[in-house]
Order: sequence, then C-alpha cells, then structure tokens
Amino acid sequence: MRTAGLALLLFAVLAFVIGSVVTLTRGGRNTATQRPPIPAPASAPASPSTIPYPPPMPSFPAQPPAVSPLSPSDAAESAPAGAQGSGQASPAVTSHGQVRVYNNSTIRGLAARAARDLTAAGWTVVEVGNYARGTIPTTTTYYQDSADQRADAAALGNQFGMRVEPRFPGIASVGPGLIVIVTNDYRSP
Repeated sequence: MRTAGLALLLFAVLAFVIGSVVTLTRGGRNTATQRPPIPAPASAPASPSTIPYPPPMPSFPAQPPAVSPLSPSDAAESAPAGAQGSGQASPAVTSHGQVRVYNNSTIRGLAARAARDLTAAGWTVVEVGNYARGTIPTTTTYYQDSADQRADAAALGNQFGMRVEPRFPGIASVGPGLIVIVTNDYRSP
C-alpha cells in the first residue's frame, strides 16, 4: 500500500509539472494566429492600436468593393521620374504626404511595424490603427482621386511592393493622404 501511495503521489507531481509546462508555453504564443478576428459591430468604430496617434479609427463598410490594381503601365506612368525601370528600390524622398496605416491581419503590431518602416523611408505617418470592417486580400496602398495622390501611392507601392488602388467608399472620407492597409503578406523592405 505504501508503494502504491508513493507511485500515485509521484504520478500526481509529474502531471502537475507537465500541466504547468504546457500552460506556460501556450501562454507566450499569440493565439490570434489560430483563429480569425471577430469583426466589430457595424455601429462601433474599429478599435485603435495602442500607439498614441491623435485621431480615432473611422468606421468602415463590411466589405470593400472589388477594384482592380494598377496595371504595370499605369504604375509606371504615375511613378515619379527616376523610379521607372531602374530595377532597384527608389531612394527615400523627404517630402511625402500623410500616410495612415491600418492592420488587417492576425499579426499583432503589424501596422506599427509598417509605420516604422514607412517613417524610416521618409513617409509621414499620421495614424496607426486596425481595419476590422472586412478582409483585404493583400497589403494595399489606397489613394484619393488626384494625380498627386496617385503618383505618391505608386511611389509607395513600388518602394514597398504593395498593390495600389483608389479608395473604396468605406475609406473615402477617412482623412487626407494615403491609406495603407497591411495584411499577413506585408514584409519589411
């Protein structure tokens, strides 16, 4: 009986140690990558990032309309001089317009990382937050309908390997400047 009691006690201690190790190792893992995000109700604004940028996150539609990306010839026409056909990333220019960066991925802090990359490349990031009103299929730069905006968007898209599109109705009135919505495929340059 004494041996059986000691064996049972040893088994309980072993189960406790294994349970503690499993709990601690799973606690450090980002569980957001295991399940899709729950979209916010239509009446609530998207939750902003913890980065202290002044404007609150605007509301967005449930799904953006399907818009085709710029063709290579359109992107080349609207790219700044010297950025076409060089085969290299264009050098950072110090006078860029405003950029708002929103995360539409399961990776925590991706918009903040992208904002740091854009800032390091000479872009002026004025807002960082989350886009939770639908799924964007790939990292995209959205521009307002003007030649200057389109040229800036093409330059940014070429510099960071992003798709470039005009703004869709849900983000049309977010604020001035470009909007970059980053997804799981975003890579730092």
